Amino acid sequence: MGFKSFLAGGVLGAIAGGIATAALFTETEIDEIEVGDMINWESNGALMFKEPKEVSYIEDDEVHGKYVFVVGETTGIPYDECVRE
Repeated sequence: MGFKSFLAGGVLGAIAGGIATAALFTETEIDEIEVGDMINWESNGALMFKEPKEVSYIEDDEVHGKYVFVVGETTGIPYDECVRE
């Protein structure tokens, strides 16, 4: 049996020689945005910035959720709407 890998429903698995292994990953664990990254804001399928902007701060608030702040902007961007460039 050859090597086959798959990614479905947030589960990454591999089958090699009849042995199956799996690990759970969330999208943020795979592609987490960090301070210093260059991002763009995607809202309703449209990019909101002409050029990517540098992340200066990330706030994770229990009430309002996770927001990203970028250089040159005063308003936070919803984390889920950020695209790393």
